[in-house]
Amino acid sequence: AVSPLNAYAATKRLMEKLFVSANNHASTKQHKTQFITARYGNVFGSSGSVFPKFIEQIKLNQKITITDPKMTRFSITMDDALNFIINAIKFGKGSEIFVPRLKAYSILTINDALSDIYGKIKQETIGIRPGEKLHETLINSEEIRNSWDLQNKFMISNPIRNDDEIIQSYDNQIKKITDIDEYSSKIVTHHSKNELIEIIKKSNLLNHKDD
Repeated sequence: AVSPLNAYAATKRLMEKLFVSANNHASTKQHKTQFITARYGNVFGSSGSVFPKFIEQIKLNQKITITDPKMTRFSITMDDALNFIINAIKFGKGSEIFVPRLKAYSILTINDALSDIYGKIKQETIGIRPGEKLHETLINSEEIRNSWDLQNKFMISNPIRNDDEIIQSYDNQIKKITDIDEYSSKIVTHHSKNELIEIIKKSNLLNHKDD
């Protein structure tokens, strides 16, 4: 949904904008519903993640297909995603976009982690697909002006709300983000190889029926 490069991403962006803006038109006296968005990247091990694909390719004795060695992505597990959503509902006042604080991983570190698990593996660089980004961004340079640090997460506020109103509604437990220009998988702390190995082993990705 952030700075979309293709039609699919643009529909996500539009959905997010429509959902959050619903608070601008709903009467709080008549309607108690709060519209809150939770924004995060691919869930670890999901259909949109490279891990299941790489593991399947390794088990079929195929080369793993790396789009670009410099590529990075944020990392979040299913449990962490669910806890984050519940937390966003707890803290949300309406019209916010919540973004978790996450570590990222690089494609080459995935290669190193899987090599430690399976032994030496073959790889092939196939290039970035149309509309695909080299790094994942969860808050872009324009949104950062309306972004806040709230405990272990970030919050993008509704631009129509002023800063004093936001600070008061969060009981002064919130502060403006001023130390980064955007929140990208390129600049955050990355998982080490050993950390990725631990995450992979704790998932069910290695427990394949052919093992």
